[in-house]
Amino acid sequence: MTKTTPGTSSTRTAPTRRSVSSSSRARTSSHAASATTSASTRTRSASTSRTSAKPADTSTTRASAKTAKSGGIKPAVSGILAGGFFQKITGAISRGSESYRVAKDQKKHSNALTIIIAAVALVVIIILLDFFLHIGKIHGNIYVGDVNVGNMTRSEAILAVDNYYGSKLSEGAVTCYVSPNVKSQKQADDLYYMIKVNSTYLETHPEILTRAISMSELEGAVASSDLVEQAYSYGRGISSIFTRLSLIFQPHVITPYAFYGQAALESVVNSFNDAIGVPMRNCRVILDNGGAWVETGQDGYTVDMKLLSEALNKAFFATTAEERSFVLYSSYTPMALNQDIAQATADTINNAVGDGVVFTYNGMAWSASPLTVCSWLNVNGTQAEDGTWSFQYTFNDSAIYSWLLKWILTDEKDSIPVRMEVAKDKVTVYPDVSGRIPALSEAVADLKIAMFGDASHAPHEGAKAIDGNQVFVEVGSMSVESSMPIEEAIAKGVVSPISTFSTTYVNGSATDNRTFNVRHAAEAVSGTVVKAGEEFSFNAIVGRTDEENGYKVGTVIDSSGNYVDGYGGGVCQVSTTLFNAVYWAGFPVTQRVNHMLYSANYPDGLDATVDYPTADFKWVNDTSSDIYILFT
Repeated sequence: MTKTTPGTSSTRTAPTRRSVSSSSRARTSSHAASATTSASTRTRSASTSRTSAKPADTSTTRASAKTAKSGGIKPAVSGILAGGFFQKITGAISRGSESYRVAKDQKKHSNALTIIIAAVALVVIIILLDFFLHIGKIHGNIYVGDVNVGNMTRSEAILAVDNYYGSKLSEGAVTCYVSPNVKSQKQADDLYYMIKVNSTYLETHPEILTRAISMSELEGAVASSDLVEQAYSYGRGISSIFTRLSLIFQPHVITPYAFYGQAALESVVNSFNDAIGVPMRNCRVILDNGGAWVETGQDGYTVDMKLLSEALNKAFFATTAEERSFVLYSSYTPMALNQDIAQATADTINNAVGDGVVFTYNGMAWSASPLTVCSWLNVNGTQAEDGTWSFQYTFNDSAIYSWLLKWILTDEKDSIPVRMEVAKDKVTVYPDVSGRIPALSEAVADLKIAMFGDASHAPHEGAKAIDGNQVFVEVGSMSVESSMPIEEAIAKGVVSPISTFSTTYVNGSATDNRTFNVRHAAEAVSGTVVKAGEEFSFNAIVGRTDEENGYKVGTVIDSSGNYVDGYGGGVCQVSTTLFNAVYWAGFPVTQRVNHMLYSANYPDGLDATVDYPTADFKWVNDTSSDIYILFT
């Protein structure tokens, strides 16, 4: 039972419990909602007290209660919905949507990765297939000029290039125009234009030289081996994968070119230089009358050989008739060896030669005059690897050996008699002397150091400083073995060169067979020992120059004086070279036949043709020593 007293009623207790309940729920949801509920409870409690005293204020109290209810309970519920349930549901929906997008992206990435792997696998398969299909073959879609050499072996491609361009290059000559007034590429282009547009231009300009040049004149041929090697190498290797793939869409074309004979090309250049300009001449150091003096040179305008070669290639391999002609220009060419360089070299030589050289040996002395000393020297211009030019002076060691032995030994011609034996391609020398012999090689080394100095070698004991203006060199002696290899005998001066001679030949694809024949014959003769009193026969050593003996087809001169193809073409260069060495040494020549035609490769009138078994080259060793023949 509830007890009622004035100013106090049950209405005070009930709202209090509701307020507490509301406050409790508000606290579980939000601190802010709890504070609002508590305030509304106090307000309602005060209003209830005033209601007992003043009933007229009841509406106000209800209004306050309503206000408290609106400001307390509803914000608390809103806080629960906004801060709890809705937030959790929204988060769940958001996470679900995000998971869907992630799954979708992962699927896209997986598809892309699959495509990439498939593409890489396809490329690998193509590369492996391409590799196995082109083992030993050129890749497809590769051309040498107009010739498709794709999917060919090297030998097949060389044959195809030779067959196509062999006939094409022999179809006729190309035309070259040169003029002394054309000294640049622009001037050459302007002249070419005038020649083409004005048919009478050449007639009104006689200073222009017109020259037809054929491939045969140049001893040229398409560089098929080199071109095919370039084709074969294209697209090879791991790093060239994309290069090979590009061949599927676009061909690779290698520009063809030819090789020309060096001597033939130089001949054409020299003819142009003589016709259109001032040839450049380097200053020279001349050794004459026991001293050195300078021959003045001059700057000039000359045709560049590389430029001519490039122009010839462009013209010979042209696709139209108009392109088979060109204008060549000459360019300013300064002296590489000028007056100052030459004069400094001449001064050095004159100071070194002085009044000559005095040699002493076993108490005897011999003087070499400045004239003799200068005859032992050679002065040549040489180009270093960095491109700079200078004069280099060298000694003719064999000439010094011969001069010394002439005085030291009683026999002026035989020097030290030696006997030579050949066994298994090795030559052994047996000197016909005993005891000690002059140390010629050391004496020559002493001479070089005494005259010019040599920082790379310590002076030998016999080297002497210059005494006034004369050099003194003491010739020592050395013990001689009963036998020694030919190389050791040459190094010690026991065996010294009697005579040397050299000729040149063109080495190129057009002359491969001739070059082979020259080397084959030279190898047969080199190493031959001619015994004292013995007659040498070239045909007896070389034999038949036919296919059976390993010789190839080259150009030969027949009995009518015509150039024809025949086995052994080029062998006569070996016999001619040996003939000149023998002739200038003074040995008796017992048989020699000259060629029907003159060749610029040989000295005029000093050639020796051979044709087994009729035409032979023979000579006699009329000394008391064996003679060793060496080709290099």
